[in-house]
Amino acid sequence: MSSPTSIPEVSFETAMAQMRQIGPARKYPGRNDPREVDGLILPKLSPRFTMNLTDGRPVFTLGSCFARNVESELERQGANVPVAGYGVPKSEWPWPRANGILNEFTPGTMAQRINWAVQGTEIPAETIVEVEPEAFSDLLLAGGQPVTRERALDRRAEIDQLYRWLPQSSTVVITLGHVESWFDHLTQCYLNRLPDPRIAERDPNRFTFRRLGPDTALSLLDPAIGRLGDLRVNVILTVSPVPIGNSFTGMDCVTANEYSKSVLRIVVEELWQAHSHLDYVPIYETVRTAGIVAYDADKVHVSQFIVRRLVRHIVAQYLPDALAAE
Repeated sequence: MSSPTSIPEVSFETAMAQMRQIGPARKYPGRNDPREVDGLILPKLSPRFTMNLTDGRPVFTLGSCFARNVESELERQGANVPVAGYGVPKSEWPWPRANGILNEFTPGTMAQRINWAVQGTEIPAETIVEVEPEAFSDLLLAGGQPVTRERALDRRAEIDQLYRWLPQSSTVVITLGHVESWFDHLTQCYLNRLPDPRIAERDPNRFTFRRLGPDTALSLLDPAIGRLGDLRVNVILTVSPVPIGNSFTGMDCVTANEYSKSVLRIVVEELWQAHSHLDYVPIYETVRTAGIVAYDADKVHVSQFIVRRLVRHIVAQYLPDALAAE
């Protein structure tokens, strides 16, 4: 693979041919451009593959909360999406979408999930930790309330069973969230959230914060993406438009969020250039074209109108039969 942030050098003739090939899309949209639809600028997509929903293979969704929106539309189109059917009780995950407990946010957590599923690796038992008497937390989950040890083990077994579908899938849709990561030195695992302070107080040297740069993020994701390609699993990769909720960098969260998304955008470009079984779809930059009005009042979650319009547009590119509905 070329080094991160590299730009392929091509001849004058090739550069001109590339410009002509994409037609009017070579220019940024101006007035009355057909790419502007419902207040969004929808960039031209040129899929490398299509999604087959009739071959019996599922579609697996992995990533931040925006992945939950993608899987809903895929189900509407008739896809078998195993993750969509998973859920936990409200007592464990009080927020909307019962499968939100499966959210993954960083390159480290997503890469290790893919590697574990493909290689059949046993997940370190020490990532289930007692936070108070008879109350246990699974450090690999996005959050949720502490549960009994028995329930924590049963739930992990359920999730392990769910991830067995990943290497059998026709397509894996991955939505990268951010690069602010917590690392568990005891288990050598990336975590999806701030470790419970009670655990950190007992072992102050166990957890460290890492803000991933392009080199590290790419080194984590590239082997995992390659393993999916070896299994003939196509990958649709994108960057979530949902900002970081809290930054540990000492920066204003707005500035830290821009760094995070910029790193991820560089990384997915490198991965796209390196892997022919991978496509990048521009969800993050498309939502940004609508500005702050694309978000709900909390300025964090994208409005449902924008979500539906965008996801349907993208799904239609990969499901030819959905074009009429789009």
